[in-house]
Amino acid sequence: MRFFILPLFFLFCLSAKALDVSISHAQFSSEGNSYVEINLQVIGKTAVFIPMTLDSLLSQASLNVLIYLEQNGEITAHEKYTLQSPSISFPVDLIKMHRFPVPSGRSFLVIEIVDNHDILNKFDYKQELVGLKHQESIYQSDIQLFAKAEASTAQSELSKNGFSFEVLPYDYLQGNLKELIFYNEVYQSQKNFDENFLLSFKINIGYFGEFGQTVKQGYKKLAPAASVPILKKLKVDDLISGNYHLVLEVLDRDKNLYSSKYINFRRSNPDADYSIANNYNKEYDNSFVHKLEKDKLNYYLKALIPVAQSNLLGILNGAVSRDDAESKRYFIFKYFNDNYGQNAELGFNQYMKVADAVHDRFASGFGYGFETDRGYIFMKYGNPNDALTVEDEPSAPPYEIWVYNKIIDTNQSNVKFIFYNPSLSHNDFELLHSTCRGELNNPAWEVELYKSALSEDNRRNVNSTTVQPGINRNARRYFNDL
Repeated sequence: MRFFILPLFFLFCLSAKALDVSISHAQFSSEGNSYVEINLQVIGKTAVFIPMTLDSLLSQASLNVLIYLEQNGEITAHEKYTLQSPSISFPVDLIKMHRFPVPSGRSFLVIEIVDNHDILNKFDYKQELVGLKHQESIYQSDIQLFAKAEASTAQSELSKNGFSFEVLPYDYLQGNLKELIFYNEVYQSQKNFDENFLLSFKINIGYFGEFGQTVKQGYKKLAPAASVPILKKLKVDDLISGNYHLVLEVLDRDKNLYSSKYINFRRSNPDADYSIANNYNKEYDNSFVHKLEKDKLNYYLKALIPVAQSNLLGILNGAVSRDDAESKRYFIFKYFNDNYGQNAELGFNQYMKVADAVHDRFASGFGYGFETDRGYIFMKYGNPNDALTVEDEPSAPPYEIWVYNKIIDTNQSNVKFIFYNPSLSHNDFELLHSTCRGELNNPAWEVELYKSALSEDNRRNVNSTTVQPGINRNARRYFNDL
C-alpha cells in the first residue's frame, strides 16, 4: 500500500516548509507469520540543513523519527531514533527501511517525524493495516515498486534475495525511468500445483477506481514452492503520461485464476505524449463524439464529474456552462481517449450505461441521479460490497450504510459511508459521514442523525459527538458491525 503526494503538492511543500515524506509499506509472509516492510524517503530539500560550524561549507539534517504499530490501544512494535544525513554541501534525501511483525486482525501504522532544527517542520502519518493471513490456498504478498534493483551480495536493510533496491517514491514513474520494476511473493503454490504455474503481469489504464484498457501484458512461468519471489522489469518507455494499475495474477496452465494483486502508479512521459499529439486532430475528426446528440452533451459531461481528476474539474465545469458543442465534444473525446485509447467509444458506452442506471436509481427530482450524494459516491467508487437500509427507526430519519472492502484511490480497506434523509422526500439522501479520505468526515454524525429525539441539553452540548445507545438508536452498532 502507498501514500501518494502528487507533484503539485510536492512543490507546495517546498514553499510551505513542511517535511515531504514518501511512505510505502508492503506486507509479506515468512514461515506463516506476517510482517510489514516500511520504506521512508524524506525529501532532502524539505528538511533543515544547518552548517557543521560557523565557517563550514558542509551542513547536516537531523530528524526525530517515531514509528509504531498499535492494536486496540496497545503498541505491538515500535522504533524511535534520530535520522541524520551525512555532512554534505547540498541537501540529499534521507532513506530508511523497517520490518515489523504484524499481528492478526486490524492494527494501525503510525509515523511521526519532527525536524530537530525546526520543531514546526514535521510529518504525521496513520494507516490501517490488516495482517496478511496465512492460508493453505495460494495467496500473494503486496506489490513493491522500485526505481532501481541491482544484483548485490551486500547485506543491508535495503537488500533481500541477492538484490539491493531503491524504492520508487510516491509510486511516481518519471520520464527518465524507462522500466517499471516490481517485486511480489507467491505463497503455498506447492500445495496447489503439481507442475509449473503462470504469473500474469499487465498494466491497465487507471480509471479512477476502475480498470480500463490493458496496454501491456505478459506471462512468467514459475515452479511451485512454499514461497516464490518474483522480481520483474517491464519496459515502459512508450507509456504515455497518466494513471495506471499494475495487476499480477496467479494462473494455472489453462489460465484459471487463483489469486491476484494490484497497485496504482502514475507515469510522466513527455516524449511519448508528444509522439501521439500529432495524431490527435485526425482521431478527433473521426471520433464517435460527433454522433452524440447535442442536447445530451451536458448530461454526458455531468456524469464525468465524480471520476474526473481535480485538475480537470475547472475545464469540465467550464465546458458545461458554455454554449459550445465543439468544446463539449472535445472534452468527452479526450477524456475517453486518454483512459481507453482505441477502445474509447466502448469505454464511453459502458460508462454511460452505468450512469443511466445510477440516474434511474437515485434521481430525486433535483438534477440527475448521479449528482445526488449516493449517486456521486456510486459513480466514483463503484457498487458497495455491502449495504444496509434502515427505514423504521423511530428516533431517526431513514438512513443507509454502505461498505467498501477496498477503495483503490485511497488505498483504504473497510471504508464506510452513511447517508440519511432528513427531509423525508423521495430519494433525497445526503452524505452524513464517511471514513474515506477526501470525503465528508463528521465526528458528530450520531448527534445529527438523532437530533430530533435528543433533549435540548444534549443538542446544546458542543463537545458531544456520540449518543447513548438505545432501543431506537442502532446506527453506531450497525456502522461498526458491517
